[in-house]
Amino acid sequence: MQMNPINIKAIIVSVIFLLNQYAGAQTIVEQKAKKAFDNMAYKRAAELFEMALERDPGSNLSAKYLAESYRKLNDFKNAEKAYLRVFDFEIQDNEDYLYYAQAMFSNGRRDQALEMFKKYAEIKAGDKRGQRYIESIKNFKDLYINESSYSLELAPFNSERNHFSPIYFNKGLLMPSDAYLKSYNRSPYNWNGLPYLNLYYLPFLSGDSLFGAPERLPNIINSKYNEGPASFNKEQTLMAFSRNNFYKGRIRRSIDGINKIKIFFADHDNGKWSKVRPFEHNNDQYSVGHPALSADGKTMYFVSDMPGGYGGTDLYVSKFAEGKWSRPVNLGPEVNSEGNEMFPFVLNDSLLYFSSNGLGGLGGLDVFYSEIVKEGNFPKPTNVGYPVNSFADDFGYIYNADTKIGFFTSNRDGGMGGDDIYRFRYSPKPMKVLVANKKTNKPLPGARLEIYEEDRLVAKGVSDEEGFGSFFLKACTEYRIVSELTDYPTEIKTVQTVCPLPAKEPLVVLMYKLELKGNVYDRYLNRNISEAEIELTELESNKVIANLKSDTEGNFSYPLLPCKEYKIVARSGKLPQVEKTFKASCDNTDDSYINLPMGIQPEKGVFLSIAVLEEQSGEAISGAKIRLVNNADGTFVDLIADDEGKYETVIKENQSFQLAASKIGFFSTSKSKSEVKTTSRDRKIFRDLRLLRLKEGGIIALEGIFYDLGKFNIRPDAARVLDYVVQVMEENPNMKIELGSHTDSRGSDADNLVLSENRAKAAAEYIVSKGISADRITGKGYGETQLKNRCGNGVKCSEAEHQVNRRTEIKILDY
Repeated sequence: MQMNPINIKAIIVSVIFLLNQYAGAQTIVEQKAKKAFDNMAYKRAAELFEMALERDPGSNLSAKYLAESYRKLNDFKNAEKAYLRVFDFEIQDNEDYLYYAQAMFSNGRRDQALEMFKKYAEIKAGDKRGQRYIESIKNFKDLYINESSYSLELAPFNSERNHFSPIYFNKGLLMPSDAYLKSYNRSPYNWNGLPYLNLYYLPFLSGDSLFGAPERLPNIINSKYNEGPASFNKEQTLMAFSRNNFYKGRIRRSIDGINKIKIFFADHDNGKWSKVRPFEHNNDQYSVGHPALSADGKTMYFVSDMPGGYGGTDLYVSKFAEGKWSRPVNLGPEVNSEGNEMFPFVLNDSLLYFSSNGLGGLGGLDVFYSEIVKEGNFPKPTNVGYPVNSFADDFGYIYNADTKIGFFTSNRDGGMGGDDIYRFRYSPKPMKVLVANKKTNKPLPGARLEIYEEDRLVAKGVSDEEGFGSFFLKACTEYRIVSELTDYPTEIKTVQTVCPLPAKEPLVVLMYKLELKGNVYDRYLNRNISEAEIELTELESNKVIANLKSDTEGNFSYPLLPCKEYKIVARSGKLPQVEKTFKASCDNTDDSYINLPMGIQPEKGVFLSIAVLEEQSGEAISGAKIRLVNNADGTFVDLIADDEGKYETVIKENQSFQLAASKIGFFSTSKSKSEVKTTSRDRKIFRDLRLLRLKEGGIIALEGIFYDLGKFNIRPDAARVLDYVVQVMEENPNMKIELGSHTDSRGSDADNLVLSENRAKAAAEYIVSKGISADRITGKGYGETQLKNRCGNGVKCSEAEHQVNRRTEIKILDY
C-alpha cells in the first residue's frame, strides 16, 4: 500500500497529543521533529524521527512520535513497524493497542490484529471499536457477499498526485485535487508537504467514462488554502464546500493556533459564482466540514469535531428554515463511533453514505450507508463491503441510481499515487420471488408482494404471468414476504437470502386457498349422486353464500375463509336431505373434506366404518382416497374420507372386499390395506387404515424387497415395490430420498458392505430408469452396521430375527 500523502481525512481532527512523560532531554533532530509534529507537518516529522532513531535506536520519544506520525499519514505499513517498536520498548498507552491492531488489520494480518483488538477490548471495555473490529474479523466473509455485483476501474484522470471525493456537477465531476494548476498554492500544506487543494471541474466527454481537461473554479471559490469537498442541491444553484478558515482575505486560527476547516456556501447561476458566505455554525475553535446537501438544499449533513460528540469527528445535521440554519444535531450513537465518521453523501434523500474507521470493516476508512429517517436516531449502518471497501482508506462515495454508475476514493494498492478515484458499476442481480399454489405448484400471477427487512418495507411489486416478482435484495439477510391475492388468504413467509447473491433458485412463496371439497353419494348403493343440489351457509352471518350442484362423480368444491363455520345441505330427488356443519381450518393448511351420504337404508346389510389415520401419530387424515374392491368380480369404487378421516357405508352380507387407502404426501404400507368379509351374523364392522406421513428426515421400511442369495439384481417382486416408490416421487416432485440397503450379520463385514452397496445402487438406478431425476435419489449400502436387534456377529438368532435386519429403507432427505 502506498503512503497516503494528502490525508484531508484528518484535516478537521484537532490534534491533542499528550506525551509530556517524554519531555526530557531531546536532541536537535528530535526538537525539530517535535516542532514539525506540533505544526501538523507529519510527513516532515516522520522523516526527522526516522533520522533521530538511526542516531539513537533506543529513543523512546522518537519511537512514540514516529508511530503517531505514520498513523496520521495513514501509512499503515510503516505505522505497523513503528508500533512494533513502541511495544518492544514497552512504552505503549491503551490507545496504542487499537492503533497497532488497525495497522495490522489494514495490512491484511487479520489473525494478529484479532488478538490485539481483543486486548484493547479488555483494556477499554467502554470503547466499542475493539469489539466491532473483532466482529468484523470473525464475520470477514460477509463483507464479500456482494462482490459479484460490482465492476470497478481507475478513473483515467488519476496521476501520482491526489484526486478525491468527487461530486456530480454540470454533466461532469467536481473534486478537490492538488494535481493541476499551482498558481494559488503558494506554500506547501504542512500536513503532508504537498500543495494546497483546489476544486476542479472535469466534464464528461462520453457518458461518464471519458473526461475533458480539468477546469479550476474561479478565485471567488478557490483561495490560497484548502478547498473541498463540495456538495450541491438538485438544481445546482447552491454549493456548500469546505475551506480552511479563510474569509474576505483574513485567516483565523483557534486558541491553539490551528487553522480549522469551515463550511462556506456559494450561489451558482449559468456558470457564474457569487455570494460566498460562511455557515452560521462555523467556529474558530473546532472544525466543521464535508457538507452533503439534500435535493432541495434545505438539509445539510456535515462533519465536525465540536465538543459533545462520540469520537474524533461525528456526523451532524442542520436544516434551513425561515432564513437560518438550525442548531446542529448529532446523528446519534448508531452512526457515530469513538473513531472518525466523515465524507457524507445523500442518495435520493433516502440513504446517507459516509466513511468511518470506528464501525469495524475491512480496515482504514470503510464506506457505510444508513437509511435517512425523519424522526429519531438513524438505524444501524450497513458496510458496503468489498470491492468498494478494502484494507486501505475508502471514502468519498457517490452513486447515480439511474445509471448504476458511481465513484469513490481509495489509497489502496494498485493506484496511481496517494488518493485515487475509482469508477464503478453496481449491477446487482435481482432476486426472483415465485408465487405458486401450494397444492398444484402452478404459478399465481397478479399476487401483490411486499418485502420487509425487520419492520421496514424495502420493496413491493406484483407477480407476472409466470408468477415471478423481481427485487433487489441484500445477501445473507432475513426478510418477510407478504403476499396477497384475491380469494387467497394473506401469506406471510420469512426467508433468508443466500450468501453470496445472485441466487440460482428463486425464493418461493406458496399460497393456499382453502377449499371445501365434497362428495355426495348413496351410502347403501356405494355410488355417486350427480346433479345433487348443494346449499352452503356461513353461520356467523347466517347467509347462504353458494348454491352448487355435484358433478357426474358426485363431487363439488368452493373456496372457504379460514376459521369460519359453515352449514351445508344436500338434496337429491326423493332421497332424505343431508345436513352437516363444519369449521374451516384456522391455520390455512388443510382443505375441508365433507362427505354427504344419502340414500335409504336396506332392511339387510352390514354397517362398515372406515377410519384413515396417520401411522405414527394416530391423527385423522381427511381427504384420503379409499379403494373398495369386490373380490368376487374385481369391480371397485373409490371413496373419499371426510374431514374426520372417516367413510361410512352399508355393504351386503356374505361378500368379500379389499380396502386400500392412499393420499399424496403419504406413503402406503401394509397397514394401509385391509380385507373385509361379511356374514349373515355381522351388523357392524370397523376398519383402521394407516398411512405414513412423508416428512424430511423420516425413514420408511420398504416391504417386499427381496434379492437372490448373494445377488443384487432387481427381481419382479422387488420391482413392483419400487414402482410404487416411483409413483410417490412423481406425486411429490420436490421429494429427495436416500435408498439404503441393510444386511444381517452373517457373512464377513466387508462382503456385506459391498453387497448392500450394490443392492442400494441397483434399486436407485431402477427408479431413475423410470424417469425420476438422478439428483433426487442416492443409493447407499450400510451392510450390517445398523442392526435393529441383538443379532450381531456370533449371536445365535432365528431366521425371523435375521430377517428384521435384512431390509431396504427410504430416508427422506428433502421434502
